[in-house]
Amino acid sequence: MKIIKIELTKNIDKKEFIKNIGFVSEVILDFSVKNSTLIVKVSDNADENQVEHDLKLYAEKFILPDKDKIIYHYNDSTRYYNDVFNKYKQCFHDFGCGNIALSGAAEFLFRFFDEKFERIAMEHNAHCKVYPTLLPVDAYKKTGYLKHSPQYAMFCCSTFEDMSNLENLDKNIDAYNWSSVLKDPIHALSPSACFHTYLEYENMTLDTNSVVTFNQNVFRNEGRFNYSEIGRLMGYHVREIVMIGSADFVSNIRKRILDTVIILLKQWKMCAKVCVAFDPFIIPKMQKFKKIQKSEELKYEIRLNCSNEHEISVASFNLHGSAFTSPFNIKIANIDNTVTGCIGFGLERWVIAFISQFGIDINNWPDEIKNAYKKEQKDE
Repeated sequence: MKIIKIELTKNIDKKEFIKNIGFVSEVILDFSVKNSTLIVKVSDNADENQVEHDLKLYAEKFILPDKDKIIYHYNDSTRYYNDVFNKYKQCFHDFGCGNIALSGAAEFLFRFFDEKFERIAMEHNAHCKVYPTLLPVDAYKKTGYLKHSPQYAMFCCSTFEDMSNLENLDKNIDAYNWSSVLKDPIHALSPSACFHTYLEYENMTLDTNSVVTFNQNVFRNEGRFNYSEIGRLMGYHVREIVMIGSADFVSNIRKRILDTVIILLKQWKMCAKVCVAFDPFIIPKMQKFKKIQKSEELKYEIRLNCSNEHEISVASFNLHGSAFTSPFNIKIANIDNTVTGCIGFGLERWVIAFISQFGIDINNWPDEIKNAYKKEQKDE
């Protein structure tokens, strides 16, 4: 094992940079930060000069962003936070690598939040959808995601349709002889809930401004060093709301739904922050788009506290412009410039943050959620 040490300058966004170190090279085995020094352990066969060069070049692109613009903030300094995965094993099962199961109170909360956000979408005349999990690779490429956020990519392969291969599939898998039995992927696990909507409406001209909503499975490779962070998940569910129409229509729906959710946060007294945000671009040449997103307020995030020091993003409110309507050729009749926006609520993260803040004793829950739980138990 070899050791590389790099001094991190004050203007580097250390939190964002450290989160993405694993994507610099597979030869990185582990890392730590001591004061302003990054200490990286790499394999014996690594070219440490090349890795050091790449790390320094990469770090230079992660410049601290301007201070967050806060839309709403509530914090209760007396709130006690729960270590949910250790304290409430009856509610959470951790399979590892960012995959969890929910039971009991956590499963109820999952459904409660999903239904609550679905009803909000329906107040804006949303059409309900059910989409498949797998996304064609060709559609994935068309979204542009493989260019600006390739780190999330997860592909699905099928086996060769050949009896001799199928008969030896188990042995070849045991021997890690993947290439001999698996075809090149033609499908991927979608890293964003909204992509199937654009594929459905590809080359279509809709009669009017439209809103659709659905619960979708989303999958992201968050990096091998990151799954120990609470709320960092590989597979999760999103209650998605997609808006297609004029720029005014999309922007107004986003604002109205954000205002509605802020009212809920106030009613529930959740320790929360709503702020202008940006997507986690890791490609160095894409870093400039973070400033664009923040300056034009293209993305709002809701962040909920899981402890006094740690908050997780549980929802995003995004304006896309023509980033998807152009490549997918989606139009609205009598509108010159059709654009899209989306709102996504990460349901498992809402559950994790809620139980972190309120525990599973329903007497400590906000009245609306407590009463919904009691009603369900009574009906059963």
